[in-house]
Amino acid sequence: MLIHGEISKCVEPNDFFWRIEFYSTFITNSSSFKEMGQEGILALVGDSTNASTTGYSGSEEDVRNHFIKLFSRYNKRIVATCFSSNITRLESIAYAAKRNNRKVAIVGRSINRTIEAARESGYLKKIDEFISQEEAQYVPKDNIVIICTGSQGEKRSALFRIAYNSHPYIHLEKEDVVIFSSRDIPGNEKSINNLKNLLVRQKVEILTSNEELVHVSGHAYTEELKNMYQWIRPFLAVPIHGEPMHLLEHAKIAQSCQVPFTKILDNGSLLKIAPDKPEVIDKISTGKMIVEGGRTYNSESDFIKERLKYSYEGIVMITLLINKDYTLNKDIVISHFGLPIDNISKLSDSFKMEFIDEYLKIINNKKNKENNDVIISLSKKVVRKYCMREFKRKPEVQTHIVRI
Repeated sequence: MLIHGEISKCVEPNDFFWRIEFYSTFITNSSSFKEMGQEGILALVGDSTNASTTGYSGSEEDVRNHFIKLFSRYNKRIVATCFSSNITRLESIAYAAKRNNRKVAIVGRSINRTIEAARESGYLKKIDEFISQEEAQYVPKDNIVIICTGSQGEKRSALFRIAYNSHPYIHLEKEDVVIFSSRDIPGNEKSINNLKNLLVRQKVEILTSNEELVHVSGHAYTEELKNMYQWIRPFLAVPIHGEPMHLLEHAKIAQSCQVPFTKILDNGSLLKIAPDKPEVIDKISTGKMIVEGGRTYNSESDFIKERLKYSYEGIVMITLLINKDYTLNKDIVISHFGLPIDNISKLSDSFKMEFIDEYLKIINNKKNKENNDVIISLSKKVVRKYCMREFKRKPEVQTHIVRI
């Protein structure tokens, strides 16, 4: 399925009156786009992921027909994993399953949410109701197709739990088939291969788009982008969704199609598209966000940085008891996390010897006797020196001073 969103002007580019049009088609209707082009399109904000891939992407109809033939080859359980947002792929798999007298079970929360939204929006009308994962365990293996999440090797996905035999209802057996109906997103290769290797060790057959026509890209190739620009002839092209090299290739395509203006934006750029000449007029703060305890935080938050640091270097905690006469109590308590310390007494003995000597020197200065920061800094220096010598690590050191 191709989904296109265009910002189309209703009169002239300088008139700030525009509307957003969304078109969803299984087979692209070029006439409709040409008609919009005749009305006048202010801007095309377009996907760039496959801008550097020459030719045309394949047809979803071809994938659907191949699934029909593919399912007919097997009399074992079939599991298909794909992007949960790819409604047309879910429809293709379900259609092929029905043609092969197989029921379809949906496993995975994200897919179930997507299906619910799709049905509310009027999609999947020609598809039979899916069965639940609980029902799937009672269906003969030659009459079931399971559609699940996990095509990118996500550790919390349904396929991951199925592969590790930790799913409460779905279990794979020797000679079952798992179809990866998706492409590997760059950066996910390791987790995907780990998942595939686990399935192979269980004698499960793996099928990917390298062996069978089980996936076509939903991202437009070079010629398809050219067609779109030639059909609608926008005033402005804004390449989005891709790495810088993809955005640049998309911009070159737009320029080759005589688009008057092309803008490649950084994250946070605020683009004025009308009236007058398109230009960046402001910068909005952006960044990764992290969900923690039901709240959302900036990924650059101090406590997030601290966690990362602890995970790499470990942490040592010290409690110092200082008497009224400024002498140290012998009960110095040291604990640690994330360090390969087998014998804490060795660290404790070393710390006491070095720290006490240095402590006696600094308290000769009257100001230092009451200055907790000076004492804390000294304790950190002594512990880090020891850990660097023994473990080549500089852990975080938290010192608590109790004056008694």
